[in-house]
Amino acid sequence: MHYIELVHRAFEPHRGRFHLAVVASLAQARAYLEEASVHLIIADLRLPDGPGTDLLGAEGEERKVPLVVMTVKVDEEAALASMTAGALDYVIKSEDELANLPRTAERVLREWRYITEHQVAEQALIRFSQENSMTAEIGRIVDSSLNICEVYEAFGAEVRKLIPFDCMSLSFVNYEERTMSPTWVVGTDVPGLREGDDFPMERSLAGEVVRTKAPVMLDADTEPDLEQRYRGLIPVYNAGTVSFMAVPLWSRDSVIAVLRIESKHRGIYTQRHLEILERTGRQIAGAIANAKLYDERTQAEAAERRRSHELTGLYEISRIFSETGDFEVKATAAMEKLAVLAGADWVTLRLPKENAPGLHLMAASGPEVAEHPPTQVFTNAMTMSTAAFVEGKTAVIDDYANQPTASQALVDLGMQSMVILPIKSGDRTVGLVTVISKDKSYFRPELSNLLIVVCEGLGVLLENSILQEDRKRSEQRMYEAARLASVGELAAGVAHEINNPLASIVMYAQLLMDSEAPEAMRRDLLMIDSEAKRAGKIVQSLLTFARENEPKRKLTDINVVLERALDLKSADMKSSGIQISRNLSSDPNCSILDDHDFTQVFVNILTNAQQAIETSGRAGHITIASSSSNGVIDVEIADNGSGIDPQIKGRIFEPFFTTKPEGAGTGLGLSICYGIVKDHDGDIWAGESSDRGATFRLRIPILLSDDQPI
Repeated sequence: MHYIELVHRAFEPHRGRFHLAVVASLAQARAYLEEASVHLIIADLRLPDGPGTDLLGAEGEERKVPLVVMTVKVDEEAALASMTAGALDYVIKSEDELANLPRTAERVLREWRYITEHQVAEQALIRFSQENSMTAEIGRIVDSSLNICEVYEAFGAEVRKLIPFDCMSLSFVNYEERTMSPTWVVGTDVPGLREGDDFPMERSLAGEVVRTKAPVMLDADTEPDLEQRYRGLIPVYNAGTVSFMAVPLWSRDSVIAVLRIESKHRGIYTQRHLEILERTGRQIAGAIANAKLYDERTQAEAAERRRSHELTGLYEISRIFSETGDFEVKATAAMEKLAVLAGADWVTLRLPKENAPGLHLMAASGPEVAEHPPTQVFTNAMTMSTAAFVEGKTAVIDDYANQPTASQALVDLGMQSMVILPIKSGDRTVGLVTVISKDKSYFRPELSNLLIVVCEGLGVLLENSILQEDRKRSEQRMYEAARLASVGELAAGVAHEINNPLASIVMYAQLLMDSEAPEAMRRDLLMIDSEAKRAGKIVQSLLTFARENEPKRKLTDINVVLERALDLKSADMKSSGIQISRNLSSDPNCSILDDHDFTQVFVNILTNAQQAIETSGRAGHITIASSSSNGVIDVEIADNGSGIDPQIKGRIFEPFFTTKPEGAGTGLGLSICYGIVKDHDGDIWAGESSDRGATFRLRIPILLSDDQPI
């Protein structure tokens, strides 16, 4: 107690400057420090419950109050340990030392002020360095990438180093709609405030920032407080967030977005945090402006590339259609270009025809087209294409397989998406392009728009090409008409000048054969009779070839026509010992056609087959097959005769071309067949049969009346 009195006595003259409080133990000292504000501790080195240096706190903790240690005797080792622990001075418990204790306290307090001011300055310098480092890093991030999403992510990571937050968001301003649109959100998930959502500016923190064009810092106390001013924060508050900061982001002279930071800890933000957020907000605003300019430039370049593709595709297609040549060949080349331009698996061009219902296939392109030919004619029953044609509207189908009227053949080929493009000339729809892909949702808006533009330019080109083709056909028909008229006139003259003499020759030959003429003469008379009749048939063939018949088309089963032709040829086949095998489909193969014309076609082909078998010397066999699929009827007539020489295969359908000996054929039979089939929009071609003979194949589109489904 003697030392306590000495301490009181030393500080008595300085009562206005110092107020002393005395405790007896380490525990009492700690309790007092919790309750009172203390500027200096003077403690015995050894207290009843521990060393006085324990009042400095644990090692590494920040020193809040300076400490002076007292001891009874000089102990250099103890003094060094005390000073090392953090004590600022060491006092011996002597009258002289204790009398100087006020001066020691003044010196220690001055030294402590210097230390704390130095620490504050050092911390400010560290903080300033950190802020500058963050600013520089954000600047580097902004300059290193024009991908704004990458900038956002790195920006958030840097801001978190100096400003703690549970959620950070950036919302763009829509002045017309008076809404805010969160573009980037990291942290606490709140429905209605997610990326891509819109929320009203009115009574929202972001709206307040936009209205005042100034930053806002807020600690929310209760929900009713928010209800009055920031109703938009109530869902965030209910998610546990209580502290907010928001700053405007500027571009030129207007606020374009609001940067907001939130925390679930009340009172966590200071004015310094708000200043940092403002500074970083200015940097991210620059990045947003740069990214916007970059996006605009990128979009402009993409638009330029698309336009270049459009012009290139349109130029290539227009060049094709402007060239001379067969329309179907040009149309096929154009569809090949379009398939490459679209990267598609299947492209078709269909056109309407006068006096023939439906949309007719004119050209097709794609990897699957050769092995799986498209349907020749689309009728009104095929609603997707015909609806697009009738309405003149483009149709984009992303999930083709699930469409009610999807073609099973296309589904089996793996086709998944389609765009149907009407070709228009003025207000009229003149054709239809269908582009198909095996990829689902393949026709994105950019590609669809490209194809639409190309097809818009295709209308006039197509119509001009069709008109050019029609003109050529008209010229050809005029030429053929003039030629056939000459042949008709010749045939009429021949019929008049030759038929009568031929009839007389036949009549007198038969009269002589009926008389008792010698055997040698009878053989000559038979020859005269036969050759005169053959001459009559030649005249009849010329008349058939030259004559224009009125079309008499009706719904006809092709199997019935085949049976009729076989009946007409049955006697000839029997006399030549030729066997007939039928492989006709059990279901009717019906289409609108002229049954008399096709009877003539099949009779001519069967006659050729009979003659080829007879010249081959083999036991004759003819196989006839029919079937229908994909909107067409297929007929195949195969024989085991002498076959067709490959060198003349391309000429067999030419008028007056024949391989028979002179006087044995007119060369009109197959040309008549070809004309009849083509007039019905069909195809006819020849090839080799499995028995080394010839095979003739016919493909006729199925045309039905509009109320009859395929």
